[in-house]
Amino acid sequence: MKSGRPHNLPLNDTAFQKLQELHQKTGSYPYVFVHLEGRFEGQAITDIKNAFNAAVARAKIKNFRFHDLRQTFCSWLAIRGVPLTAIQKLAGHASIKMTLRYAHLSPRYLADEVKALDRFQQDGKPKEGPTSENVSSSGDEQGAAEESFGMDEAAPTTNIEDGSSTTRAQPKVVKAGNARQAMHGIGKK
Repeated sequence: MKSGRPHNLPLNDTAFQKLQELHQKTGSYPYVFVHLEGRFEGQAITDIKNAFNAAVARAKIKNFRFHDLRQTFCSWLAIRGVPLTAIQKLAGHASIKMTLRYAHLSPRYLADEVKALDRFQQDGKPKEGPTSENVSSSGDEQGAAEESFGMDEAAPTTNIEDGSSTTRAQPKVVKAGNARQAMHGIGKK
């Protein structure tokens, strides 16, 4: 359940394997999470707060809430390049605004979309030369283009948060060595 709504998620192989291991421990009980001993033996565990808090204390972790696991899930997906729309669906976010907090963690966030401009020069005609296929994005400069051409004049941009439109001047030429720094904000003051 998420916000009072059923929320179904696919299981990856690791989660499925862990559930199978858990089932071997619980035996023939009809529940996945079940009390294995004590006066509630065989009954479903309906509240995990106590068990979670005890595990956190045993691990000597400070300032950690159950919800932090959910945020870690979304963060790890973003770090591994999962599209934000997929993260939104997996997390059950009603609005993409909630998911956008993880965008900065994605190594490819908007990089592929910007490469669509590689096939055009200033005059709007397709250009010959570097494309996303022969420009390195791995951090090593071998095979990287010497220069990347952008728009010289003001270009409209759209704010993804509220949809508002603004106009900003774009650089005409960015040296390849500086492009990665500019893209990731390295050396920004």
